[in-house]
Amino acid sequence: MDDWSVGANYTYLDATYQSNETVNGSGNSTNVNSVANAATRTNGTGGGYEGTIDIKPGNKIPLTPSHMFKTYVDYQFAKDWGTNVNIMGFSQSFARGNENNAHKADGQNYFGSGIVPGYVVVNYGLRFTPSAVKGLTVFGQVNNILDEHYYTGGQLGAAAFDANGNFSAPRSGGSYSGGADGTQYSVKQTTFYAPGAPRTWWLGMRYSF
Repeated sequence: MDDWSVGANYTYLDATYQSNETVNGSGNSTNVNSVANAATRTNGTGGGYEGTIDIKPGNKIPLTPSHMFKTYVDYQFAKDWGTNVNIMGFSQSFARGNENNAHKADGQNYFGSGIVPGYVVVNYGLRFTPSAVKGLTVFGQVNNILDEHYYTGGQLGAAAFDANGNFSAPRSGGSYSGGADGTQYSVKQTTFYAPGAPRTWWLGMRYSF
């Protein structure tokens, strides 16, 4: 078994607020003004109001996944050759702006769940350490070898387009007049995501002396 090396690590992180707080929640469907004017949030008009949200003890802190898992396997399959695989997994977390963990999409004025989905990434490596050249290592590495599409963060905020891809010219302050007929269009809010790195690979050389 000297040719094998295996390891794993699991972390449970219970990151929660411990006191009451009121913060800006313009992108959150449960902010005070959005809730107070819920009756106007129909057919895509009204709604999209600016307002605050209340954080209570026990609410999860955004961008902090509760479960994190990492494991690796390394195998020296020949005298000069070795390979390794490592896997990293993270559970879902709440997007910034969803500090009260209560945001819900309505498909009209608020889009996106306010949650950053969990993901798993697999990385693979191969190395060559020639016996004839002491201290030299030539290696190749492929990260995200399965080309998983994932997100590393998220935030609620105003969007320039509605669910159909139509430009909605969002402005601050809630709804605004859209034309001569006086129609009131809302400020659309959505969940923005920070994309994770796609499949990447490289070759390298290291010499120790």
